[in-house]
Amino acid sequence: MIGYDVESFLEIDGQPIAAEKFLGGSKNNPEALDDQVVSHPDNVMAEFASRSPFDHQYLRDIISNDIKKLVQRVAPAKVLLISAMDCPSGMLADSTLAEEIGCDPDYRDGRMREPIRTTDIGNYRYAGGHIHFDCHKDLPADIAARVCDVLLGAPLVAMGEKQEGRRTVYGLNGLYRPKSYGIEYRTLSNFWAKLLVNNIPVRAAKFQGLVSMTAAVLEKAEYEVVMRVIKNADYAADIINNEARTEGAKLLSSIDKELRGG
Repeated sequence: MIGYDVESFLEIDGQPIAAEKFLGGSKNNPEALDDQVVSHPDNVMAEFASRSPFDHQYLRDIISNDIKKLVQRVAPAKVLLISAMDCPSGMLADSTLAEEIGCDPDYRDGRMREPIRTTDIGNYRYAGGHIHFDCHKDLPADIAARVCDVLLGAPLVAMGEKQEGRRTVYGLNGLYRPKSYGIEYRTLSNFWAKLLVNNIPVRAAKFQGLVSMTAAVLEKAEYEVVMRVIKNADYAADIINNEARTEGAKLLSSIDKELRGG
């Protein structure tokens, strides 16, 4: 089983606008858009998320349905699935949430990271696309994040993900939050959601396959399989942190062979 939460920006007539102008709720008490999806303002962004976990094979269908509910809710504003925005000072000054950033801490390599502050990022705001995975009880969270780097983070770079300024703040390899059920993998921007929502056929299908593979590896946690994956973790980290699309394509090609069974 998996879940997700995706952050997006809003605009009207080409001008960015804070999500609190259109959405109610909060992180701890989000607004229900239907029986499947919830949403709330997150800083100036609109965050939407699955209300309950679901089978990984349905990610493509579920997120496509969920974003339609968000689009309807925030109309006439337009939903933008972009990873970064240099927000106008007036927009930030007019928002009551623009200085609220982050909630629970991120982890990397088994250690809690120092919190990011608005003074660190100025007028920039960054949108993530986090995927929540069930993990086997014996699989350490930092190892699970390394699996995600290899099977999701680096391949997305090969598929064209450019996180711009988000990369060095929230898009570094191996970022996660430990959860009672497993992990929330936080390295990804909302690029993958754009692939699925826009139904870019080859890349959308490929990403769906990668999510399914990742979910299976994390749930079963077979020692030999996990070790075979994470032997590529340092290579994947370099691809992610430097957005090395060519090297990412090489890694993705080898993963494709795994998906095809050899």
